[in-house]
Amino acid sequence: MTDELSRGTRTLDDVPAEDVAAVTFRYMRSAVEGTARLNLRLMAATASGQARGGDLYADQFLRWADLIASLRREEIIVLATLFREWTVFKGPGVNKLGAWAIAQEALEASEGMDTKTSDAYGTACLRTGLVQMATGSLGGGHSIFPTALLGEFVRLADIEGVLHRDKASLRTRPV
Repeated sequence: MTDELSRGTRTLDDVPAEDVAAVTFRYMRSAVEGTARLNLRLMAATASGQARGGDLYADQFLRWADLIASLRREEIIVLATLFREWTVFKGPGVNKLGAWAIAQEALEASEGMDTKTSDAYGTACLRTGLVQMATGSLGGGHSIFPTALLGEFVRLADIEGVLHRDKASLRTRPV
């Protein structure tokens, strides 16, 4: 947690003690319950992002913590890839729904995740409110696209950066 929190420009000393206590207890509860290391990193990065923005409040963090704890590693990878491809996509007009197909190609190339698998993880993310689905696009299929909530999550936690730091920590960990 301290690695992600140290990336912020503000410290926990700038946050009311009762909010720090609630955030810390929720984080520790997640750790005790066996939440994956990546998810714990994302929680810490989210707390840091909230503190950086001057609005680390327990109720807002608890909402994020519950959402983050429920994510599988593959879902996090799909969300990060989709958001990246969505933001750089230069499709026709304002229609960016083609970004999902590009994200799926990127997921296959980088993660070995075939289209059916990325569809499964992408649609599983519908439960979080981080993505939505448009049907009847791309020849009768569907596209998954990010919601404003995913944009907020990325702004707070830099999901892709956390994924890279998590992978790097795995390479440097003693066996």
